[in-house]
Amino acid sequence: MRTITFLLCLILVPSCNNTSEDPDPDSTTDTTALKTIKSQHAPYELVLLRSPKSILGTQPLEGTINEIKVQITPKDTLACFMLPGLTNGPYTLRLTANNTVYTVPVVVVAVANLQSPETYFTAAETQMLRNFTQINTHADALIQDGGLPADYLPLKQDVLQQAALLSEYKTRFQNLSAADKQEFARAMAANAAVDAEFESLTAAFTTSATALRSTQAVSDYEAGVEVSMGHFITTAIFTAGHIPLILMGAKLLVAAPNPGVLLALALTVGSFEVHLLQLYSITGILLSKALKPYEGLDLNQTVFQLGQELDVAVTAKYRTFFQGDEATFPGGSLLNAGMAQFTSFRSSFNEIVNALPQTLRPSTRFKELRTQYSTSVRNVFNRYLRVSNVSNPNVTLTQLNQADGGIRLRATTSATTNQPFSYDLTYTNGKFSNGLTKRVTTQLIASPCSTGTVTAPVINGTQVVCNANNIVSIQIAFTANGPGILPSGGSLYCDPTQTCYPVRLYFLSPGAPAYSIAYNGYSASLLSGTVNQGVVEIRFISCRPNMSARASMDATYPNYLWKVELMNMCNQRSAQQSI
Repeated sequence: MRTITFLLCLILVPSCNNTSEDPDPDSTTDTTALKTIKSQHAPYELVLLRSPKSILGTQPLEGTINEIKVQITPKDTLACFMLPGLTNGPYTLRLTANNTVYTVPVVVVAVANLQSPETYFTAAETQMLRNFTQINTHADALIQDGGLPADYLPLKQDVLQQAALLSEYKTRFQNLSAADKQEFARAMAANAAVDAEFESLTAAFTTSATALRSTQAVSDYEAGVEVSMGHFITTAIFTAGHIPLILMGAKLLVAAPNPGVLLALALTVGSFEVHLLQLYSITGILLSKALKPYEGLDLNQTVFQLGQELDVAVTAKYRTFFQGDEATFPGGSLLNAGMAQFTSFRSSFNEIVNALPQTLRPSTRFKELRTQYSTSVRNVFNRYLRVSNVSNPNVTLTQLNQADGGIRLRATTSATTNQPFSYDLTYTNGKFSNGLTKRVTTQLIASPCSTGTVTAPVINGTQVVCNANNIVSIQIAFTANGPGILPSGGSLYCDPTQTCYPVRLYFLSPGAPAYSIAYNGYSASLLSGTVNQGVVEIRFISCRPNMSARASMDATYPNYLWKVELMNMCNQRSAQQSI
């Protein structure tokens, strides 16, 4: 109670020592230079005015509306005043600055469907308590991630200060008369929209910034940074545009006609301050992340086998912002814009805080960025990568982008001998970097069978089912290194020692001395995965009504035995497996 009483004493002292003087006879009248940002306003609303250029100076002014004096806070091309408790209708605000009389039409429309005073206070209290917890969580995370405690402990102290003020506001609200509580509700409702927008912007920024991780699997990290940086820029611009409103609410409560309106404005300003502290902490979270890809483009590539699709993990070093970026900018249009906005926002934040009354003034201030950056190694998403400038005209190198953000590279040649070559791997994203390139030297093994590194495929399991077309489907799970399996069947007769019918189905009929190939009796193809690991399918006879696939085989070929076998291009064969 002592704090708020002192606050009342402070803010009830008129601060407009440089009030507008009456214009001299030679003054001019301007009816168009100043305009309200909104088309209509509610009683007790903090009203923002805008002009094409700075015309009101920097000192507080005094104007009149409906013959009621109002104090006006100018800031660059913006100004703010608190609307008195007027009835619905059109009014005109008049003020004088630099020997010019400015008139501004103001339409007053009271808030419809006013809620109970208790509803407004409880909603504000709940929101502020939730935000207190979030700010403390961010401060702890920043300290844990290597931030200096001296940078973030004041933030936690400011939360305690705001919590104490909120407790005093609650006591004062409980002591309001019923009539004053109604005025409290009117003032809270009048300024609810801007507070709700502030809350929405900071919530979106929080979600996107905290989603960024120091290390993670292949994902579009840049897209996440772009979203988060966009939220930061939008929120920072919104905050800077509402500096006059925040300062008006803190300094010019002299216009409040009763304790209910005064308390509503104090609570509104308190909520704004908490949002400022939130924005400080979330900005710290964003700036603690390594945002810029700057060097160390690398990949885990080995030599290529002919036609093989090689999974390639591409990484780069990413770094945080540091002081050098303020002068030279980090490079990349998005990061440059973010750096410029941070510099501007830091100044606006500190300006707001320094201008607040002492009893409301947080101790948190934005400081200079660190003199050194920190780094993280991240996987790079495939849409920012490109291979080019293959040195060997006999080699064709193809980039195959995968749905998970990774890439596969496939090298082919018509030559019959091994082909050494090099190529450029390039990172391109104009929003984040001026580009990174790595020259990669490797070779293509034209005949993988001659290296001695290729081994026979391995069958990991089989199952027999009726597929969607009601055909007996023999499904074979496998793994195979090097060029992988040959995933096909065959036609006509061939030499069994060759790679014809490479997905091979054998049968042993009753009384036969040995297994035979089921020539022309089936088809085969890759069902899922790749030629190095997946499932290959043999499609056989039709399934019989009301019979399983295996029962259909046994009914069609009584007492037959069956085996399957897989091959690679080197004519290396898996162990035959009975089904």
